[in-house]
Amino acid sequence: MRPCAAVAVSTACRSPAEAAALFHRIGPHATRAPWSYTGQDPWAAFHQARAHALATG
Repeated sequence: MRPCAAVAVSTACRSPAEAAALFHRIGPHATRAPWSYTGQDPWAAFHQARAHALATG
């Protein structure tokens, strides 16, 4: 459930701190779904969203 929540929070323009907290819990462990839903490479999409959330949150 956490990967889905991280996608939702990071793409819904919600609090960067909220997204950062989820990405801290997930760690660097990307899953193919739901990150493949963006149409990008799932691993790149995850790491890009995670880096952004951790830098701004």
